[in-house]
Amino acid sequence: MSSSSNNNSSTVSQKPAVAADQSTLTPEQVIEALRALRGQIPEFVLLPNDRAWQQLRRNARIDVVLVHEGVNAVGAADLVRSFVGATPEELRQAEDEDIRWAVAEGEIRTFLRGVVAANLIRRQRIGKAVKAAYRLSRTLVQKEEFAHLLPHVETMFRIVNRKPRPAKPAPPPDEAVKK
Repeated sequence: MSSSSNNNSSTVSQKPAVAADQSTLTPEQVIEALRALRGQIPEFVLLPNDRAWQQLRRNARIDVVLVHEGVNAVGAADLVRSFVGATPEELRQAEDEDIRWAVAEGEIRTFLRGVVAANLIRRQRIGKAVKAAYRLSRTLVQKEEFAHLLPHVETMFRIVNRKPRPAKPAPPPDEAVKK
């Protein structure tokens, strides 16, 4: 282990310093870059609903040994190869591509988790500032020179003390269904 390694066991990683020649991206620049990437990813598709996802996942689940034996069968008989429409080399290349894209998928998931965490940190920072502003404004509004804060304090008070709406009771069972 090198002496420059970080021994911090914190679960929150520190933000890396931005190099002098790099600038941080705006959300709009990230969106533009992601949209550009979509067009460059082979077979990129957005499935229309959860049912389509479930069906695709069910059909995509396949045992590794079965894959290897299937590829071997394609290579062992011309009839199997022509029926499948792919050579063993093409199938192995597709399998290798799948593995490589799975690694990319993991990186994208990690990236998304980082963006989500950054947004949570932003919301927490905003929340702390707003709560501090509310506490101070409640105190200041008692002085005449800060009376202009009263509408803001009243609105914030209503929001802070808002009671959650009770859940709607379930509708009574239909009498026709009982019979």
